[in-house]
Amino acid sequence: MVNYQDCVTDSVFILPRGAELGGITTWSVRMAKRLKDADEPVALIKHREMNGAKHDDISLDGLSIVKCPGKPAWSVRLNDIISYVPAYHSSLPGLLIPNWTFGTYATCALLSLTESQRMRVLGVAHSDEDIYYDWLSYYEPIIHTFVAVSDEIAANLKTLMPHRVEDILIRPCSVIDSPPTLSRSYSAAKHPIRLMYAGRIQNQQKRIYDLLILAKMMKRRHLDFQLDFFGSGSDESWLRQQFEKFLGADDSQTVTFNGNVPHADMAGYWEKADICVLVSDFEGTSISMLEAMSHGCVPVVTDVSGTKAVIQDGVNGLIVPIGNMSSMTDCIESLINDRQKLEEMGRAAYLSVADKYSFENYMTWFLTMRQAIWNKPPRQWPLGRTLLPEKFQPKPPPSLSERAMNKAKRMTDKARLSLKIRGVLGR
Repeated sequence: MVNYQDCVTDSVFILPRGAELGGITTWSVRMAKRLKDADEPVALIKHREMNGAKHDDISLDGLSIVKCPGKPAWSVRLNDIISYVPAYHSSLPGLLIPNWTFGTYATCALLSLTESQRMRVLGVAHSDEDIYYDWLSYYEPIIHTFVAVSDEIAANLKTLMPHRVEDILIRPCSVIDSPPTLSRSYSAAKHPIRLMYAGRIQNQQKRIYDLLILAKMMKRRHLDFQLDFFGSGSDESWLRQQFEKFLGADDSQTVTFNGNVPHADMAGYWEKADICVLVSDFEGTSISMLEAMSHGCVPVVTDVSGTKAVIQDGVNGLIVPIGNMSSMTDCIESLINDRQKLEEMGRAAYLSVADKYSFENYMTWFLTMRQAIWNKPPRQWPLGRTLLPEKFQPKPPPSLSERAMNKAKRMTDKARLSLKIRGVLGR
């Protein structure tokens, strides 16, 4: 067994998509910096960004970076996984935190065949998403401890892996360096309510298009508002165009897109906003929501994993059903009409997260957990188990009869589409 005191690099955070903007990357980098400031050995394994970015979205200055060559860790080709091993190996001995993707977990599995004594693996379930359960349940043989960031995720993991119940912990990611003193104001009556969205601007998971629907509903009700976007993503260009069409040139200040800004600057923006709006399909426990609340910003969010453990509906925030922008409009209108309630709810939001989600408390918990993990016996990948699930295994080429059937189906589908276009067939 590895002696805990002998470890040179104890915490190794793996960034599957490099320093691209995202809650998991932000958490990993901030954790690394906190550990470094506490003189705790720490490293980041940085895979290539998916979009081929030439610069980092999130600053890694001052941190020990191990660059992982080859394709981004989203790749599930065996040759790519083998190519990642040297970078991972250079960080041992260490507690490896793969974060997400089959590529990162498969690399840890491969490494454990020869280095199980010098490594431990922490599996963090960052989101209430099927693929997280796929990663964690498939690579369970090498994972020493699981951390679920919400009660809902923990319950699902326990159902999937009843034999590992004792190894499943619940702890949302902390976001607050130190509880700020709340000395802010809120928009006055007859002034626009200030809404803010911070995160990836994409429709998958984040349902970002719903914010366009929300804006249209508020306009129809003649509600005066300003909506600020912070972040970037694959659907940003389309959303900008749609807001321009909807609002017109004369009303361009109602909605603004501010792009990515340094994380250190976000506090000032949260303190100027009245309401944090999140319309996601699923989350873990939203980091953006917690950061907003720590600055007295009222969360008006969808009913996803992690919200009910943080928000007491109507007291320190408001929760609406997923996709129900009419209900969200009602909630915002109620705060527009009662600015005293807005301020009371904002201060309650601050008080509910200021201490509970501070890094000071989180770091104490994390270091205690890390030591407990190192005291557990090594875990090695089973020799008879493939590194990747069956769905990623190479498939034999189709037979002649299968190719003929596939060709016939394509021709039939093409003919039906042609007839539909000509109006011969109905829908």
